[in-house]
Amino acid sequence: LVENGYVEPDNEVTTLVAHQYLDRVKAAHVDTLIMGCTHYPLLTEVIGRVMGSGVTRINAGAEAARALQDTLQSGDMLAAEQVGDATLYASDQPSDFGVMASRFLQEELKKPVLPVDIDRY
Repeated sequence: LVENGYVEPDNEVTTLVAHQYLDRVKAAHVDTLIMGCTHYPLLTEVIGRVMGSGVTRINAGAEAARALQDTLQSGDMLAAEQVGDATLYASDQPSDFGVMASRFLQEELKKPVLPVDIDRY
């Protein structure tokens, strides 16, 4: 869904698919849901509506980033300012990935996404 741009909270297709995956989880009366895929944060609102307000959602990527920041800070290894830039690669459609990467990163990409041939490895 995410890779094809179906991330809008009011999208009927996205909501239907989320129900198909999550209704069983909700029926198990979980109180915490770890969103372990990098794509899930873009579906936070949809997942929240399906699961209801009584379920805590944990963004695994954000938690990992926080833990890394804490580790770097405690070792006095955290850079004082952001330096450098990122080069992104995609094994599928680089332009499509670039659109989604902008959403994930919440900023426009400075360089185009480059293709990578995973069959080569």
